[in-house]
Amino acid sequence: MRAFRASVAGGILLCLTASVGLAQSSSAEDSFILTETEAIGLLPPVLAAPPQVTLLKFSPDGRFLLTVCWQQRFTRETLRQILEDNAPAPERQEQTLIQIWDREKAVSRTVWSDPVRPVQVEECEWLPGSPVALVVIQRLERTRARGRY
Repeated sequence: MRAFRASVAGGILLCLTASVGLAQSSSAEDSFILTETEAIGLLPPVLAAPPQVTLLKFSPDGRFLLTVCWQQRFTRETLRQILEDNAPAPERQEQTLIQIWDREKAVSRTVWSDPVRPVQVEECEWLPGSPVALVVIQRLERTRARGRY
């Protein structure tokens, strides 16, 4: 009975490793969806903006993507304070970015950033029929009583 259990377990393990190996291999056939009249190709994913996106809007023609995002900045001093056990919590250092991603070139570029103060985006609209966007922001001031923005 033990020999039977061992061989069944070995067979299951072999099947799992074979199926995992098949799942990892990617071919050109896996990148297409075939219908009765069309073949639709799928491209690999592209990172259009860094994490922590707070707003995004496509241009009217779909070529550009405007993103508003923020990143936390870490200096050596900030990291040292985080790693020390008894150190007080370091002050948050955030950077707000406005980026434009170009779908045709698959390139993202930062068009505005404010490393000093956090901002709130009031309005963001693409002008009709043009690749120009209007973004209205409000800078937030720190209140000293609570140490918050």
